[in-house]
Amino acid sequence: MLVLNQHWYTVLVAFLTMHVTASAFGVTALLSTHADEYAEFPLPPEDVSVNMTWAMYQISETKDFSPNSKVVNFLFGEFNHHVAHHLFPTVAHTYYPAITPINTYMRKSIICLIAVIHYQKQ
Repeated sequence: MLVLNQHWYTVLVAFLTMHVTASAFGVTALLSTHADEYAEFPLPPEDVSVNMTWAMYQISETKDFSPNSKVVNFLFGEFNHHVAHHLFPTVAHTYYPAITPINTYMRKSIICLIAVIHYQKQ
């Protein structure tokens, strides 16, 4: 109680709650965009050549989740536009919502898969 007018255990509980909540959001963002039942992890053949481009490899391993949801965009700081994050890692996250429709258009024109998961009530 030297600096704050709170007990030490109140500060400790608040600190731990803050970190557990932030970690839960981070784990949700990473696991839902990388490791699920639709995830692909292509292995290289014996001669160690990969028969896809770097961009195709990035697209095959990541997906977007709820890219049209303003609530999810706010909560995850546009990190739910995960394909854009992998294809353009040096671009600011505020541009991801504008990049995602371009990625979708290009995916359809070059016939590759960008998986999008929508978490909505059925």
